[in-house]
Amino acid sequence: MFSDEKKWNMDGADGYRQWIYTRVKQSVTIHQHFGGGSVMIWGGFCGDRNTILDFLDCRVTSVKYMATLQNHVQPAFDIGTQIFQHDNAAPHAARHTKTWLKYQGFDVLTWPACSPDLNPIENVWGYMSRHVYANGRQFHSIQELKNAIQQVWNQIPASYLLTLVSSMPKRVQL
Repeated sequence: MFSDEKKWNMDGADGYRQWIYTRVKQSVTIHQHFGGGSVMIWGGFCGDRNTILDFLDCRVTSVKYMATLQNHVQPAFDIGTQIFQHDNAAPHAARHTKTWLKYQGFDVLTWPACSPDLNPIENVWGYMSRHVYANGRQFHSIQELKNAIQQVWNQIPASYLLTLVSSMPKRVQL
């Protein structure tokens, strides 16, 4: 299972650029109209199935992270037969989290430091960003943003997830 957190902004993705082509060479400025709000989520997938998203209402701590795994991974996936992946973010690498994961029976994949692009969930976040923020879309409320995120998450094709899983051998080749 591949998992991670992602921050979503009401006024567009972090580092998101919108290209505008004009016939006349001119400077074009895009204004972000709403701003001021963001949503943090946790999600994961295994094979062709994704988890239920967890909309995180606070900063992710070790305690919050363990609650997310308990509520969203354990009920839906057979922990003892699958390898669990997460990066080396502080809440994931905390001693308390590692002890809890071991006690719960998680088989955790050792993850190299400073390698976020190795995780296929990053491709899922990119796919979702293109759909959530299509045509430079911005959001008027946190709930509107949450609804858009949830809708795209629910519509991710199973075939796309399987393609990402099958890409792992090439990702880890030296």
